[in-house]
Amino acid sequence: MIKLPAIWTEPVQQHNFRVLLQAMARPGKVQPLQLQLQQEQKQAAGEQALLAVLATLVDGEVALADPQTMIKSSSWSLLQAHQAEPGHADFIVCHGGQQPEVEPRLGSLSNPEQSATLILQVGSLSSGECEFALSGPGVDGKIQCAVDKLRLDWLRRRQQWVANFPMGVDWLLVSDDSVMAIPRSSQLEIC
Repeated sequence: MIKLPAIWTEPVQQHNFRVLLQAMARPGKVQPLQLQLQQEQKQAAGEQALLAVLATLVDGEVALADPQTMIKSSSWSLLQAHQAEPGHADFIVCHGGQQPEVEPRLGSLSNPEQSATLILQVGSLSSGECEFALSGPGVDGKIQCAVDKLRLDWLRRRQQWVANFPMGVDWLLVSDDSVMAIPRSSQLEIC
């Protein structure tokens, strides 16, 4: 019998779903994911955190884009998502440290929910050279954020993508064992 990592089990996915809801409700606040890694898996924690988010959100009904080939072929069958180009995907996975070269769906005024969610793999959610402030719904005043391995180009592109709110994209930033959300409703100021 094949033993799958805990991220593929229902209790862990339910826990991580609540974590993702809390992250979206509290933009800029780092939320810990439940991974339950074995000792030999700890070196690949970032990859497991990304998969934990995908395992929680993705199923056979959604389209997933992986333009930088971050997801191993063995994980695609477990995710059961349809592979798509970024412009047609519900979820897009990218390295935050690489140049943004995707054009996600932004939805429309009548159907803003038909936009994409970007899931960006970053180094750290508690320190780094990429600094910005968030304000808006779910944030008490302003919150300062510092992220490692996130290019400023992503922040500039996000400003363009959310300029016609309610259209735009929602972001999930994923590090070794945590997640931070930046919904399209958040105002972002580059520091």
